[in-house]
Amino acid sequence: MTTPTKTKKKYTPEDIIEAVFYLSGVQKFSGNEGALHEFFASVQPRYSILNGFVFSNKGPVPTSPLLGEVMNNLLFCRTISLTDNLDNYMVTDSCREEVKSALSLFSAEEVKELREIGNEFKKNQSRLKRR
Repeated sequence: MTTPTKTKKKYTPEDIIEAVFYLSGVQKFSGNEGALHEFFASVQPRYSILNGFVFSNKGPVPTSPLLGEVMNNLLFCRTISLTDNLDNYMVTDSCREEVKSALSLFSAEEVKELREIGNEFKKNQSRLKRR
């Protein structure tokens, strides 16, 4: 008789992006979708957790269909929202609650990567505000 092995639930691309937003500590960030794609394209080669996000360089900025889909899903599920003037995203309370439970799905090394990406995201948002 074999004993069933306990398998760890796998996280989704939405879990990854939510975790980056949450761990960055940024409550409101640029709604410029091109800048968002550009940021993730710039850090993707350095972080294996982002390997599922493939970017195309065919337009003026790199774009990832998966990242676009994830952002739409997060908006639809209201884990992020657009501000009244539609130029900024806001991290919702729902996102913060989901991420707290979802972080257990990641290994310690993956959480370390997510924190580093979050820190870079925070620095990137500071630069965008100064433009």
